Amino acid sequence: RYRNVGVNIADLVQEGSIGLARAAEKFDPKRGFKFSTYASWWIQQAVFRSIAYHSRTIRLPVHIHNLLNRVRRIRQTLQQELGRSPTNDEIAEKLGMPAEKYSKIIRLTRKSISLEMPKYQNNPKDVGQESEKLVLDTIDATAVVSDEHRPERSVDQKLFQSDLREMLKILEEDERRVICARYGLEDGMTRTVTAVAAQFRQPKSWVRSQECRALRKLRRPWYEKRLYEHMVSQGQDVS
Repeated sequence: RYRNVGVNIADLVQEGSIGLARAAEKFDPKRGFKFSTYASWWIQQAVFRSIAYHSRTIRLPVHIHNLLNRVRRIRQTLQQELGRSPTNDEIAEKLGMPAEKYSKIIRLTRKSISLEMPKYQNNPKDVGQESEKLVLDTIDATAVVSDEHRPERSVDQKLFQSDLREMLKILEEDERRVICARYGLEDGMTRTVTAVAAQFRQPKSWVRSQECRALRKLRRPWYEKRLYEHMVSQGQDVS
């Protein structure tokens, strides 16, 4: 199952062992769960997270990596059923998501090109046509990529914004406007209740009411899981 996933089997075994140790640390027999069931979840999460982080040059959130695995399985199934490569619309329909969103995710998660691969003169499939130069040799050596412009950070930010827009769709317009203004979701600038009230020409009690309703709606396990995965993928301490 875990062969040919881009990560060495021995490394996955090591990650699974770490997951097992974490399960032993967290396990509470008073809750009535079997340790084997509890531990298997932690082991799988550790293995999946390792694959998501290390199998690609650009690191992706775990839920996006899981989505790509679903896409791969659906594509194989549809290809067998249709006798041809399925279209993006057909795959999106099976996933139950808009074709536009599916296309955007695939576009953002395309694998990057290794800087140490040969620079092909024409088509990479033309054996023997490799240039002596590497891709790295064609890049300006003075160009320095800062941390905020690293490709994995850029991809995760775009995926985070996409997930965030999906989450905010459950809010009423006023709730969404208040939350975006209060927490700087659109411009990166957080604001006090007083500042938001002045911006919308409403009393502070109205702002607090809209904010409370919005936060209640957003406190869902699925949303918390998505935000957690984005935080982990960016290297933030969430322990």
